[in-house]
Amino acid sequence: MSLTSLIRSYWGRPLVRSIAVVLTGTAAAQVITVAASPILSRLFDPAAFGALGTFMAIVVLVNAVATLTYSAAIVLPAHDDDALALVWVSLLSSFAVATALLLGIGLYLGWLDRVETTQFLLFVLPLQVVFEALLQAAQQWMLRKKRYATSARVIIAQAIVVSLSKVLVGVFWPTAFALILVSMLASPFSSVVFLLWLNVGGERWPAWVSVQRTRLMARRYVDFPLFRAPQTLVSAVSQSSPLLLLAVFHGHVAAGFFSLCNSALGAPAWLLAKTINDIFFPRLAELANHGQETRPLLLKATGALCAITALPFGILILFGPQIFGLVFGAKWTEAGSYSQFLSFVFLTAIITRPAFAAASVYRVQPAYLVYEILSIIVRLGALSINVFVKTDPIVPVALFSLAGSLANIGFLGYILGVATKFDRKLKLEKQSTQT
Repeated sequence: MSLTSLIRSYWGRPLVRSIAVVLTGTAAAQVITVAASPILSRLFDPAAFGALGTFMAIVVLVNAVATLTYSAAIVLPAHDDDALALVWVSLLSSFAVATALLLGIGLYLGWLDRVETTQFLLFVLPLQVVFEALLQAAQQWMLRKKRYATSARVIIAQAIVVSLSKVLVGVFWPTAFALILVSMLASPFSSVVFLLWLNVGGERWPAWVSVQRTRLMARRYVDFPLFRAPQTLVSAVSQSSPLLLLAVFHGHVAAGFFSLCNSALGAPAWLLAKTINDIFFPRLAELANHGQETRPLLLKATGALCAITALPFGILILFGPQIFGLVFGAKWTEAGSYSQFLSFVFLTAIITRPAFAAASVYRVQPAYLVYEILSIIVRLGALSINVFVKTDPIVPVALFSLAGSLANIGFLGYILGVATKFDRKLKLEKQSTQT
């Protein structure tokens, strides 16, 4: 078969076309974000980036449980009415989380002797939770309906609006408070755009469903808030803890270096992994529901991500300081040193993303929770060296990256073993049915 025929053969597959459509939007959004980063790094100092990173680390923790992860189950039911019920369960869960968060913030700020200006932004978090829940539910509904092109357009629009807003604020009001405030526009903007898009043409989304069905779906997928939500929260803690600990032990400047590095590498890496995951997860669930083998798809997705990401991360590992100094300015060269170590953990996190998504399909979420707990203990242990020995900020970053990379690879091996047993069980059940 010629190369042209091979390309046409792959392009003719619906899964490949879906990935290409969403990746186009992802790539365009990342081009916009990357194009704005060198401008922003010259408008704001490392301390401002550190304050932004610290605040957004808290936002990551909140967003992780905005819907108690019920939104992740929207693609699973066979009937749309059941999926709509899960949409309402997700939104109602977000109101409960937002209320509890508002009370907690009020108590925390009341306990402080002196409240800084940026700390008043904590009161925006409950509203952020509601918008994030609406965004997550809308995204999952779009994926359920295979409306990948719409999702790609919204991703691009969000990148344009947020990036331009940051640049304008940097020119006229280059403060940490303004940078944080503008950065929180992403979820509200995208959720409103999705909501308008889903209600075009007289349609009403989310449509009302009965209270009885909503309760039924909440009970049927209760393993998501019981197991997946703690997993997601633990993972968010693991993601946010390096920046928070760097801010505590080494100040906002070190946190700023890490924040820029995390933004330049982590955001594109996370978005690429999420894009593949959003297409891979429904396809894997479909194969499992139809009694077909799942391990080949898991291996293909993992191999494809490895092939895509190995070269760019390899270059960063070799020339990180030079690249960061050239692109973001001389004052950000030290952030490039951070990138040399963090590239390992980002690379393994992307490659193993399909394995983490497969945990829900294989119903091994309790094991996933145990993994997350053990993983974060190891990672926080690596970061806690600053409690006992005074070191440069690069040391805990390097130890954290090593621990995270090994943990990711270990979980991939575990899921591949689970996939083998799962497929073998399906094969035996099919053979027994035929006989």
